[in-house]
Amino acid sequence: RVAVSKEVDLRPPRSAHPLTAASVYAPKLASIRRRSAAPPQNMPRFAACLALALVAPALAGHGDMFGCRGGKNCDVTELTEANWASTIAATPHFIMFYAPWCGHCKQLAPKLKGAAKKAKAMGFGIGAVDVEPNPSIQSLFPDIKGFPSLKYVNNAKGKKSIDYNGAREGDAILQWTKETFMKTGGVPTEPVEAKAWSELYTFLGRAALDDKPALLAVGGDKEPPAWLAKLHGDLKEAPKDAPKESPEAETKRLLTEAKKATKLAEVREGIVGVLETLNMAEKAKTGKSKPLFSTTYSGDAESAAAFNATGAAKGSAYVFALALDRKDLGKSAVLAYPGNPVVAKRGKVEDGAALAAFARAAAAAAGG
Repeated sequence: RVAVSKEVDLRPPRSAHPLTAASVYAPKLASIRRRSAAPPQNMPRFAACLALALVAPALAGHGDMFGCRGGKNCDVTELTEANWASTIAATPHFIMFYAPWCGHCKQLAPKLKGAAKKAKAMGFGIGAVDVEPNPSIQSLFPDIKGFPSLKYVNNAKGKKSIDYNGAREGDAILQWTKETFMKTGGVPTEPVEAKAWSELYTFLGRAALDDKPALLAVGGDKEPPAWLAKLHGDLKEAPKDAPKESPEAETKRLLTEAKKATKLAEVREGIVGVLETLNMAEKAKTGKSKPLFSTTYSGDAESAAAFNATGAAKGSAYVFALALDRKDLGKSAVLAYPGNPVVAKRGKVEDGAALAAFARAAAAAAGG
């Protein structure tokens, strides 16, 4: 047993994190006088219960805000100190920095979840950072003063991040992120829609009217695989007036030499920034090129039977290029990819270069 003096400080302890409210308000016992020199027999049990009582509310605060944990399929990227650098290096993200007790964050979460799937299909991501267990990520952005803080981030060190101050609606965020992605050199991929066998004739007819060949993938999944949208986005027409060499090639060469020559880290960092700006501007200009194909996907049994494309594994598909006859679709030429079925592991095609080369050759043949 213990006797507690009347000097008890009930003020909450200061949080270790500069922005988060303390989730546990534990009284600070100013002094404790033991009646006996020997520790009470029930003290270990009391200490364990007290620790559990203090820790449980804090753990409860870190709930699964997006419903993405436990192996659940989710399009929102939950960013942590463990995956931050690799994820941002691979894909730019619109990110919500939040605290688990933030009411406005909880209201925005389902809207972000709804937009995340479309974002992923376009080539960028929507993610979230719980700052309490990830303080080193939050420290990259000293301007964060409250929650939610919303930013577009395409650099793992937090450089050149762009604040979002628009409407907190999924469609508005998606549109702003797409525009920002393009302004910073990204080439958005237009989502590929799935078509049933009954819809393919109309789709091919429209492609023929647009004077474009069609790229068709047939698989067993209901939704198009992610790699198909990426392939469609990568297959662009080369601009007729495109120069063989970058107009800024000499500028890049001189800047690269200056970066090697300088002894000052600040100057080197500035030169790297200029080079990144040049590269992003050129990518943005390239991204305005038109797609080579009208691309679609079909996952129903009738399409699989018609194209003899049965038995594709999950995430895989048979790919066909169609040179369309505007006057008679029945006379259209159908070219099957020699490597069918296209196999993807973790969303990545095993031989993407060969598939892209086949598609480009088919488009060239159709144009000739």
